[in-house]
Amino acid sequence: MVVTIDILIIGAGIAGIACASNLVKSGHTVLIIEKSRGVGGRLATRRINDTVFDHGAQFFTMYDNSFKQWAEPYLKQGLIRQWSAKRKTQESETNASPLYICPKGMTSLIKQAETDHTLSIMRSQKAATITLEQNQWHVTTESQQTFQATHLVTTQPVPQLLDVLDASHYDLEQTTLKRLSQLTYAPCLCILLLLKKPLTLDNNGLIESIDPAIDLMINNQQKYSLNQDIPASLTIHCSPTYSTEHFNTPDNLILDDILRRLSAYFSTDDIQTQQVKRWRYSRPQTTDSTDYVVLNETPYFVACGDAFGGPRVEGAFQSGNTASQYLIKNLLQGEKPGKKQVLHIPD
Repeated sequence: MVVTIDILIIGAGIAGIACASNLVKSGHTVLIIEKSRGVGGRLATRRINDTVFDHGAQFFTMYDNSFKQWAEPYLKQGLIRQWSAKRKTQESETNASPLYICPKGMTSLIKQAETDHTLSIMRSQKAATITLEQNQWHVTTESQQTFQATHLVTTQPVPQLLDVLDASHYDLEQTTLKRLSQLTYAPCLCILLLLKKPLTLDNNGLIESIDPAIDLMINNQQKYSLNQDIPASLTIHCSPTYSTEHFNTPDNLILDDILRRLSAYFSTDDIQTQQVKRWRYSRPQTTDSTDYVVLNETPYFVACGDAFGGPRVEGAFQSGNTASQYLIKNLLQGEKPGKKQVLHIPD
């Protein structure tokens, strides 16, 4: 079965959600496809033994006014709240934004936005090919589901996008290809530890630059102001250099090394559960100078995400938000959408 849609968005992270929300509000039928079973992108949360771990972005800032405006209702609802921890980089900033978190886990923000904006999302649909046929975009996923769209937006990490376009034999204009090829990412090895006992860290649960191999360690109990008498759940992000060097190292060797480096905080006997998560495209290291790039104009194919807006949650939001405004202005402005298309998503 081919799913036909007005505008298809690849990726259900904050950039895709921001873009889709505006387009739906403008009266157009939009579908998001997401490669994972869950939504959120860098706002990733998982549960281990009923304990919440954020293993992607641990917090976000609010410098951008459009992001502040979008987040304001969720602040009032308590879905977002301020965290009293401070980053080392904030010490030199005169007007530093506070850090914000989501008490139910970072993914909860995306799930609530999905509901509030009545967004249609198909999960477990990883784009495999992208082709333009008879002025319509055709996206086929690894599960052999095909989507036909008049216009296309992608929020994929740029290396993933280039791989898909290469597999599709899609001809990008050479200057655009060169521009995108220059956008690079650092990986992150993320370690999740559930201890057998409580643990209190300085700075309200956030410790940075513990070791050259470790960027940060966060105690989720302190972060979320949970009962401090229950066993601690720790999220550890390894440094970009260490993560690059050890990305394909077996889990047991990574754990042995990182736990040795953290021996001043707890012993291996204190650990109840341990996991290693690999985040290949965690942090754009080289970003584009614009919020999005137009890959095709007739019909539209637009790329956005954190490699354009900047390597932060609000940067990804800004990119998706600005991309949607571009589409509304240049494609939809002055048009009166007709009867809203009924979107049928296959089971």
